[in-house]
Amino acid sequence: MRLISLDPTTTELLAEHRQRYEATMRDLDAEPAPNALLFSYAPTANRLADPDAVTHRYSKMCKSLGIDSHLHALRHYCRY
Repeated sequence: MRLISLDPTTTELLAEHRQRYEATMRDLDAEPAPNALLFSYAPTANRLADPDAVTHRYSKMCKSLGIDSHLHALRHYCRY
């Protein structure tokens, strides 16, 4: 297991994401899973998102915004 430090804004965004997931599960008359995946296209968050799809989406977004970037370049914007 790995521990990471998160800033308050990221913690808040993750909490909001969890609330949306729990609301979706209520709409589906299902119990939210304690270990639901963060990156999933399935409404139940029980299937991993395809990493290639994430890369393609990011590339498409950059192109539409006129930004010359790729997903791997994001590592340069992270402060430790």
